[in-house]
Amino acid sequence: MVSNNCTIAAGPGFKQQQSELAQRAGLVGISVSKVHLKLSRLSALAKRSSVFDDHTAEIDNLTAAIKQELQQVNASISDLQRAAAAQHGGGSRQAGEHAAAVVDALRGRLKDATAEFKEVGGG
Repeated sequence: MVSNNCTIAAGPGFKQQQSELAQRAGLVGISVSKVHLKLSRLSALAKRSSVFDDHTAEIDNLTAAIKQELQQVNASISDLQRAAAAQHGGGSRQAGEHAAAVVDALRGRLKDATAEFKEVGGG
């Protein structure tokens, strides 16, 4: 019986590498989502200014945390891109294109988060 799956026979660890890349990409995606949540909180705090309710310390802490997380996500995406490129050598063209598309999507989400951060006044 012939499978409709056009997977090219790859090295023994290829499926495991794909799975590891998917897990790493998922973790990066979760990190970007967490940054967006913090950005929402920062935006709400920045809009709410009152003489009686000073949130300066919380805004400063949140701003510093977001900056650090954006840097960490950027580094994680770069690591993921290198891992995907290394994996591409042992797999199919389609798997390599998919990995590149995932990395590009994560970079796009990071770019959006960075732009939102600058808009809120953090960068």
